[in-house]
Amino acid sequence: MGPMTRTATSLRHGCVCYRLISESVRNFAVMTSLIVIGSTTLVVGVAIVIHSEVIQQLSKLRTWPRPRIVVVLSMFLLFGVHLFEIFLFAVLFFVFNQTETYGSITASKTFIDHYYYSAICYTTLGFGDVLPTGYLRFATGVEAVLGLILITWSASYSFILMRDQFKEPPDKLGQLD
Repeated sequence: MGPMTRTATSLRHGCVCYRLISESVRNFAVMTSLIVIGSTTLVVGVAIVIHSEVIQQLSKLRTWPRPRIVVVLSMFLLFGVHLFEIFLFAVLFFVFNQTETYGSITASKTFIDHYYYSAICYTTLGFGDVLPTGYLRFATGVEAVLGLILITWSASYSFILMRDQFKEPPDKLGQLD
């Protein structure tokens, strides 16, 4: 085998290795994105089910004779469920931020930093002091949309609750006490 044949053979092997490596990198990227998408979908599902259950249980309180207590208790419970839903995403961000594989969240070292970031995303405040990179950008966008939906759901429930709890009889409307 001459020197030209060895060079051509090594080039062919080099191209095969390059193709195998690039295919492995591509497969790794697909698997990584599927892990983030799947985990985010799981957290979204859990948050929606929890929110639905809390509102359903709160609806049973509407028959209590003390409307102010029902409203105050409902507001505290809804606030608590929102904090828990933020916590779910904070756990997701914290776990994925432990390795650079899925991306990172800048300036987030402790769990409380991730909770802060999750709260900023959930409420769609977006201060811009902490930024996601890589695949965590997907989870960030999903949390913002979910937060908007769940906060709106709570606000709608609160409006209906207060409307029903504080109904005035028709003869009292418009009169000052």
